[in-house]
Amino acid sequence: MISQKYLTLIFFFISTFLYISIINGENQNPIYKYESKLKFRTDGKFKIIMFTDLHYGEFNSFDSLNHQAQNKLLDFEKPDLVILSGDMISGYNKNFFNESRYHHSWELLTKPMRDRNIPWAITFGNHDAEGSYTGSMLMDLDLSYNGSLSQHGKVYGVGAANYILPITNSKSDDIASLVYIFDSDNEDCDENSYWGCVYKEQVRWYEEQSEYYNKTPSVAFVHIPPIEAVDLWNEYEVYGDFGDTQACCYTTSESKFVDTIVERGDIKALYFGHDHRNDYHGNYKGLDLGYGRKTGYGSYDPKYPQGARVIEIEQDPFTHKTWIRNVFGDVEDQPLHKPSADQVPRICCLPAKETPLYWVPYVLVFCLVIIGFSLFQFKKLLSIPSMNDEPIYSSVQTHDI
Repeated sequence: MISQKYLTLIFFFISTFLYISIINGENQNPIYKYESKLKFRTDGKFKIIMFTDLHYGEFNSFDSLNHQAQNKLLDFEKPDLVILSGDMISGYNKNFFNESRYHHSWELLTKPMRDRNIPWAITFGNHDAEGSYTGSMLMDLDLSYNGSLSQHGKVYGVGAANYILPITNSKSDDIASLVYIFDSDNEDCDENSYWGCVYKEQVRWYEEQSEYYNKTPSVAFVHIPPIEAVDLWNEYEVYGDFGDTQACCYTTSESKFVDTIVERGDIKALYFGHDHRNDYHGNYKGLDLGYGRKTGYGSYDPKYPQGARVIEIEQDPFTHKTWIRNVFGDVEDQPLHKPSADQVPRICCLPAKETPLYWVPYVLVFCLVIIGFSLFQFKKLLSIPSMNDEPIYSSVQTHDI
């Protein structure tokens, strides 16, 4: 018979082991602890809402309005997934040199989804990582929240948020659709200093995933628009408005991003943000290409009320439809724009600090002219005899004594 002493020791060791296990579990970063899989509903539908350009962290009043907007839009639409498509925060703001500001902003940003148990996924805009946090650090922060389906996604050394979210069939665990997330917070694409872009390495990654998943029908999200957004407005029928004076996009001549998507044919829709006053979309060579609606109140305002793009997909056969829901609850009837009207230049605007310095030669010439003129005047001054060089005659007469 086991003595009381041994029973006590056994109980002690078991209790200690369980305690250590629990503590270790609590101390682990709760990454990927959201176990629910994305799945089509029993009616065969799946709804995504896209929040873009929230710009948390500028003013408390704006943050409060952002929070209210998210709550309203989620209650109106009751989506299955939220995509945060970049510029969640204004990382350039001085507030973000304080680490606590990141945590405070992410609490506000994610609380509407956490309160409703709606999963979300992020990609980065050009402003998210402009403070003391890198994209990788922001991803760690996002993954510390239950409900995040985001993933670290550096592909071939590029980006921090390139990944795929599978959506399974309503009646089985078979993958019925995919959500592609592309990180466009990359600089110096095509040797130009754009706001951001998708590199050819990311396109290579997409081609590999497309092949692996046997061209499963998909939708995709990115922050910075490709230049094809301008072509879409100029050459195709679209619904919505071009409210900005230019598209702050990037050229795809090297990466062939949109061309590759169109050629492969599995991504049926590609949506982006960044240009706060643009909200149009249309059929570009079989691809539904277009902007979301600016959701946030930080930075400059959209042309119309804040809101979100909603995408509803059906599994069998795969179809999708999309609309804009604004913060007042209205599904907007976006106007039709025909390609013959209001065309815009096929260029991408560049950040002011990165604008090509076309004016430099003129400034240099101007400076040289000024310097030359100054030297000429100085030389003339040197050629004039100085008063100090002339003999001095006193007006006072002197007399010998």
